[in-house]
Amino acid sequence: MTTNLLHAIESFTCNNLAINKSVELDNFILAQDNAIEDEANVYTTHTILNLEFDWGYFYELLYWTEEELINKVPWMTKTQQEFLMFAFNYRPTTPENSSNILELEREFNNDCNGLIGCDYNTKPINFVWNVESYQLFVFNFYKSHPELIAWQQNVILPNLKYSNQLIIQFIDNLNLDINFNTDEDKLTYFSEEYIRSLSPGAGNFREGFILDFCHKLLEANFYYLDAEQSECEKGKAGGNRRKIYKPLKKGIKYILSQDFENGNIELCDSKGNHLSAINYLGIKKEKAKTDHSLRCL
Repeated sequence: MTTNLLHAIESFTCNNLAINKSVELDNFILAQDNAIEDEANVYTTHTILNLEFDWGYFYELLYWTEEELINKVPWMTKTQQEFLMFAFNYRPTTPENSSNILELEREFNNDCNGLIGCDYNTKPINFVWNVESYQLFVFNFYKSHPELIAWQQNVILPNLKYSNQLIIQFIDNLNLDINFNTDEDKLTYFSEEYIRSLSPGAGNFREGFILDFCHKLLEANFYYLDAEQSECEKGKAGGNRRKIYKPLKKGIKYILSQDFENGNIELCDSKGNHLSAINYLGIKKEKAKTDHSLRCL
């Protein structure tokens, strides 16, 4: 399966150059770089260059001198201008020169197809405007097409790039008075300190957090909550809370169970035999324990 993204013409409308679009432009740049790094195809359409505004044609903006930029669009940096120049002049067009999502879908039938550009008000479906929206776009496609997930048998959490980004964003939003040097520090803090700092026990903060946010992390790695299996396991385990997750893709041998006591994940094979405990970063934390095996399989 191939991911194809086409520059969205409407997102580059800029009739009023006085409106500061620096943040939107930076987000677009990061999203495109992330997609290309992810081996997605990013295509342009030369229709963008011919967009006409009160101040002239779009292509003219790409060649203004530094002095002209300062006078006409002071919020745009030379680096941003050079990126746009490269993006619209040197990114390839599709073989059939698609200029909209319908043409892209027809040209690359059954692929993961979308649009990419700067954030604007009336965003269409499958539109990418920053790194987070790109990751969500790809995730939603695979969620609808689990048979296409490139899931190796020995990989437990196949979409850590996305779920880790959710964790990093969550830690950022806490605005903690902690000096994190790297994103890796944030991930370590989340798995080793934050979850354990929440009040344990039924109905307390740790359980609620695991049922809500950590549930999203498992879903992000293409597991689904098996409610019926969870209730069965709870009954056979003497009322212990068990949430059982199974892989969306057929043929994957792992079953996961959330541990509400220490905030880890109990890893079992397809027959319910306990293999180990891992954290939400996929790192092994404990060895196999026979009394942690699932009883309902």
